[in-house]
Amino acid sequence: MDNASTDGTKCPIQAMARLAPENRPVRYLYCGQPGKANALNLGLSKVRTRHFLTVDADTWLEGLREVPPWRQSGCTRYFTSVNLSIIYLDLAYLFGFVPGVILTLFGYCYLVGLLTVFTALVGALCFWTVYRYQKRLDIPFKNTLFGFILFLFFFQLVQSTASLHGYLSHLAGRRQSWK
Repeated sequence: MDNASTDGTKCPIQAMARLAPENRPVRYLYCGQPGKANALNLGLSKVRTRHFLTVDADTWLEGLREVPPWRQSGCTRYFTSVNLSIIYLDLAYLFGFVPGVILTLFGYCYLVGLLTVFTALVGALCFWTVYRYQKRLDIPFKNTLFGFILFLFFFQLVQSTASLHGYLSHLAGRRQSWK
């Protein structure tokens, strides 16, 4: 979903589409109305599969080399800082929080401590500020405890695992590509 980009995004995406296997098609779509929500909503209206993945331009760490956080302004600087803190949260979540919760449920509190509490507080602060920002944009969503639990223990687990794979691939110098 190209959100009115001016960087020549269309050509590489169309090249990927020509090379994509039939069972995993890549389609280029254009959204002329600025704003991530507009692009996501238009893209999601075109999804016809049970599972899908959204990826932003800032998903790749290489983007930070081009425009580092200290050269950004306003909300962009803040959300880039949140994105950078997510690296810590992903690692702490996968290797501390989730194992700590599982072990605690079985009566072993070895991993629960200050780091777990700190991770929970930093995560809560990040999620709360993003929630407040989205609420100001009048993005409709439901507030349910069940939804939050699913987010925390399912979506975040998948997202953190995928992110860890991306971090390790980047650090190993492996070229990222869509297949």
